[in-house]
Amino acid sequence: MEQFDIVVVGAGASGLSAGLAAAQAGAKVALLEKGDKFGGAGMFGAQGLFAVGSKEQEEHGEEYTLKDAF
Repeated sequence: MEQFDIVVVGAGASGLSAGLAAAQAGAKVALLEKGDKFGGAGMFGAQGLFAVGSKEQEEHGEEYTLKDAF
């Protein structure tokens, strides 16, 4: 049986980021995804990228734009 230091469940933006960070730090990582594609809710524009430009951001008076994010 193969051994891993870290198992990440879900290959959405957070799972991919966590898996990559762990691998770059030297961990042996297993990334599990139930779907046939990576991306998670980010593939559907659930809240926008990092919630930039979201309704919630606007309601809280935050003015952080996509240009600011990139």
